[in-house]
Amino acid sequence: MKVKLKELADGVSIIELGSLLFGLIYVSGYLVNALYVRSRGIAPLPLLKAQYIETGLVFIMLTGLIAAIPLLIISMAIHGRVKYDQRITPTIVIPVIVTTNFLLVFLFWAVFVTEFEWEASASFLGMTLSVKNLFPAYLLLMLVILPLLPIIRMADFSRKAFLCFPKLSSNIDNILTSKPINVIVQILRGIALVITAGFDYFLLIAIPWLPGFLLMGLYFVVTVLFLIGAVFLVRYLTGIFGETKLRMAVWVVGIPLLLSSYYFCATAYSYVIYNNIPVSRGGKYPTSKAILNHKDGAEEAWPNEVYILEETDDSLYLVSTKVENWFTSHEDVLVIPRSEVVPYRLVHLSGGEPRMNHIWNKPKAAKTDTP
Repeated sequence: MKVKLKELADGVSIIELGSLLFGLIYVSGYLVNALYVRSRGIAPLPLLKAQYIETGLVFIMLTGLIAAIPLLIISMAIHGRVKYDQRITPTIVIPVIVTTNFLLVFLFWAVFVTEFEWEASASFLGMTLSVKNLFPAYLLLMLVILPLLPIIRMADFSRKAFLCFPKLSSNIDNILTSKPINVIVQILRGIALVITAGFDYFLLIAIPWLPGFLLMGLYFVVTVLFLIGAVFLVRYLTGIFGETKLRMAVWVVGIPLLLSSYYFCATAYSYVIYNNIPVSRGGKYPTSKAILNHKDGAEEAWPNEVYILEETDDSLYLVSTKVENWFTSHEDVLVIPRSEVVPYRLVHLSGGEPRMNHIWNKPKAAKTDTP
């Protein structure tokens, strides 16, 4: 059974659709935050909190984009080949890789990058380059090359749309009718692929914590793929079994499958992604540390410099700034009643801590004297 967009629009009002979307965002935000803080032993959790909206919005956005971007680009590439009766060759992956990488890099910049990553630099091709200089150059080049590829392919050079710009037509593919244009398109694809590989390599050496984070992020990507598979499976089975009773049986099995896949995805997100998104963008990665001042007679064993992991009306849940590995360590959580703390000071972080702690604390190999 296929549900058409027009039928969906006729059956559900904008208010109802907006309410469903808001509910999904809020529940997702609460679930992700609850999974993370309760894995740290923090039980009290308010049901109503504005932070859940931002957390859920980023979770839905990341999950949806990671699921949709590759599928959409692959389907568009295959559709173009099939439409013009072309063979589907391995070269089809080039525009898919380049475009997907560009969109994911842009997404990474919007969600994860802080001042430390923006100011990072590395030696590349014999030169010391900074991220803040190379990223705009990469962005500009890709914003020129990526739109240029379909424009060259679909341009009707015999008709002008605006000034000297040709009119575009989806019924034209110039690489089939013109060898020079085919060569130009292949060269542009090659340039885009080289730029993509070079910029990715530069990021991996300029941001030391990025390689390990990407490896851990594969866990989340796998859960997203599992969720996509569950959606397609349920949709496929409901299409096969047209009888009402059989469709009901499919949904009885399908709903728990979809919910468990969604929960699996949220769990992976809370473990790998959530704690690396800055708090200002719906995550738990600290962008400042708190300098605590204790009341007279309060417990002096508490550290003065801490990261605020969670706060409620009556307590602060804190982690020491000396955390060894932000990605894998589960440091002790300090629970301090607000009544024991006088107004504290927040200090902005710009040196890469705590994501860089495990790299700075890595033991250096001892030098051995050779006879």
